[in-house]
Amino acid sequence: MSRFIDGEPMRSKVAVTTAKTYDEAERAVEEAINLLGGPEEICTSKDIVMIKPNMTSPREPDTADLTHPAVIGALVKILKKTGATIKVGEQAAWNFSTEEAFEVSGIGKAALEAGAEIIDWRKDKRVAVEVPDPRRIQVVNFPLSVMEADVFIHVPKMKVNYMYASVTLAIKGMLGLLDNKDRAQYHRTVADMAWVTCDIAKAIAPKHRLTLIDGITGLEGEAHCGLKVYPGVIVASQDMVAVEAVGSAIMGFHALESPGVQLAMKAGLGTGELSEIEILGKTIEEVRHPFKRPLRRYVSKWKNVKEYIGGACEGCLVTLTRTPFIVDPNKTYAIITGNRVFVPDNIKADEAWLIGTCAVQEDHQSPGFMEKIKDIKTIRKFSGCPGISALHNQYKRSLTKGTPYEIPDQISIDGVILLPLPDFVRKTAREGAEARREGRMTLEETMKKSINERWGF
Repeated sequence: MSRFIDGEPMRSKVAVTTAKTYDEAERAVEEAINLLGGPEEICTSKDIVMIKPNMTSPREPDTADLTHPAVIGALVKILKKTGATIKVGEQAAWNFSTEEAFEVSGIGKAALEAGAEIIDWRKDKRVAVEVPDPRRIQVVNFPLSVMEADVFIHVPKMKVNYMYASVTLAIKGMLGLLDNKDRAQYHRTVADMAWVTCDIAKAIAPKHRLTLIDGITGLEGEAHCGLKVYPGVIVASQDMVAVEAVGSAIMGFHALESPGVQLAMKAGLGTGELSEIEILGKTIEEVRHPFKRPLRRYVSKWKNVKEYIGGACEGCLVTLTRTPFIVDPNKTYAIITGNRVFVPDNIKADEAWLIGTCAVQEDHQSPGFMEKIKDIKTIRKFSGCPGISALHNQYKRSLTKGTPYEIPDQISIDGVILLPLPDFVRKTAREGAEARREGRMTLEETMKKSINERWGF
């Protein structure tokens, strides 16, 4: 059978071990590393090692959304045996405090007790690094502490992600190396996300020595607010492409389904061909645990909200479930996004929301578009590209004053919760998001809840 990418076959090794609970994490992590040749294959006594977990927000360990602290603590202990200097660095996403995330997640405590230093990349200086053979970005601004390290280790969580069309593992997780202010522009399409994460992976590749996936628990249906599952696996490799391919296969996805795997293969970062990968430890068949795929809704649940689209990209399409911010049952809404949007001659609505640059600019629409909507009493325009960034930080506007969406990024959080089909997210998460959208939850009530409760855990 023809190879997916022209060229000579590659050979890589991926270790797969099992653990029923996090009490067994250290044993499973050590077993996986030993199958790959031991910690000496990863670092030496002279090395500074930077470990990156997946830690997007201040959430409790058992939410299954973040790398579990037991895995980070185990990895630090094992690598410390070489005499290397170990650091654990990360930055919380959105407007969350990294310091709080280290504390609430337990990652900070686990790392410190195991003998590592923890670093908040939000406070770190940034260093411009040229991307070799760039395809989406020319330069990546990496944290200084990452560039000062000799070895980079990535420890992603096993979960799915709609915006990446499949899984969040080795390649997509590289987005966390970007400064938060640079991320939003790449949440536009699946291709944008894949191309930029592959460029980041190329830039960090000279330092990359290990990717170890925490799959003892995971999230299916959607990232952050999906359903907790128990695959019971640790998957590790020095080949970041092969480890994602094997992780994907365990999750019930085709190994080449991730666009990032395809791009990374073409860039020569590793192989996604299962026939070229030697599986050490458990076989894929022994540990296969199919995840619910990230299936999204395309229409608002509220019948008084009608959607009109043209050639909208994914970034604008996700706004359909995010607007309006508060759904008044006594009003009717027209949500308009994309270019050359069809609207009927007799369109009727109390409010029209024009989302994204294409919808806002008259020269992006068919002749007569503005004339058709001119009689709508309230027209709200949100320019920006992609549409998701047009809504980002809208809590600063008087439009959200006094509502739960005055809280930074609550709009984005609830948008993620309401994006998948109802059966694919936790019921409590969906109910909370719907209560805010319908004005049944006050600002004070939302502020009293912890981040875990706001996400529905």
